[in-house]
Parts: sequence; structure tokens; C-alpha cells
Amino acid sequence: RIAGERNRANSEAEAAQQVSDFLVRLFEVADPGETRGNTITARELLDRGAKKVEHDLANQPLTQARMKYTVGKVLVNLGLYGDAAKLLESAVQIQLERLGENDVAVMESLDRLATAYQERGEYAKADSLFRRGLAIAEKIRGPEHAATAAALSNLAAVCVLESANAEAETLLKRALTIQRKI
Repeated sequence: RIAGERNRANSEAEAAQQVSDFLVRLFEVADPGETRGNTITARELLDRGAKKVEHDLANQPLTQARMKYTVGKVLVNLGLYGDAAKLLESAVQIQLERLGENDVAVMESLDRLATAYQERGEYAKADSLFRRGLAIAEKIRGPEHAATAAALSNLAAVCVLESANAEAETLLKRALTIQRKI
């Protein structure tokens, strides 16, 4: 068990270093010496990053998925939901293949992908993904964990948008109960 935990910790440290190295290489293009005075927008950096993730990390699928999630999350925050959805869909697919359904990374990626769909007005897709994320949160974090409460709240929000107000109320009451216990 200890050897397994050590190997997992070493693997995480290696992945973190790969992500760090990738980001440093990505932001090197913003170096004034490299750009010769031309400005580079955050969107251009993200687009370059998405392309580099596909190419540079092709032989490191979990690191690639982590970076796709990260760039996708930023794109959601910028309101670029279509571009975000493409990256997040790919991240989820890789994570499901490599990690299985019951993993925190899968849960987080499903949540961001659902948010992208919700913001695009694709409520049925968002609903399905939020429900899937909730099931994972309940299974791996437990029914009274902050992640479960967050998943319940997210699902409730899309239920409101779908005019399923009674279900939204039930979900929010459950989330509130969890939050009060926490």
C-alpha cells in the first residue's frame, strides 16, 4: 500500500512538472524578445496552448487531459463555451478511458463541460452531465461532502432553466442541509 501511494505521489509530481514545463513553454511566446513588440492576446495564447496540448502531449494522455481541462476551464470563464466544450469533451473521453468513471478528475471535467453546455443553452446535455457528476461525487466523496453539495447546486441551476422548479427546490434543500452540516 505504501509503495502504491509512493508511486502515485511520484506520478502526480511528474505530471505537475510536465504541466509546469508546458505552461512555461507556452508563455515563452509572450516574451517581448520573441514577439518583437507585437502584442499577444490571452485568446491567442489559449488557442496556441490548445494546439500544443494536442501535439506536444499526445504520448502523455493524462497530462494532456489535465491541460485540456485547464484550458477548457479558462475558456468557460471567458465565455467561449463552444471552444471550451470541444476541449472538455476530449478531456473527459481521455480520463474515462484511463481513469474510469469514478475519479475526481472525471467529476471535475464533467462539471465544467456541463457548465459550458448550460451556458450555450443546451440544458438537456448539461442536465445529463451534472447528474453523472453528482453520481460520481456521491460515490467517491460521499453523500454529505462539499463536492456533493456543489454538484446538487449545479444540477438545481439547470433544473430551474428547464422549468423543473420542484426538483430544483429539492436539490437545493439537500445541498443546503449538507452545507449546514459542513
